[in-house]
Amino acid sequence: MSNLVEKWKAFCEWQRRPSRIPQMTEEHHRCCTCGQEYQGSYCPCCGQSARIGRYSFKNALLLFLDVWKHGKNWARI
Repeated sequence: MSNLVEKWKAFCEWQRRPSRIPQMTEEHHRCCTCGQEYQGSYCPCCGQSARIGRYSFKNALLLFLDVWKHGKNWARI
């Protein structure tokens, strides 16, 4: 029962935190997906993040697992 109470407290704390939006970078990038040159964190044409390289099945799988808190275990694929 105490495990459920801890999870409830963690959930309530998660709800109270404001969403954290990363700051836009001043660096210039070339999108790995569409080739567009841009300044900032995301490509204005396709929305690809500057942190992620070319979008692949592996990246999609790792992002999916990271959402469910299992991504760190699969980082060495």
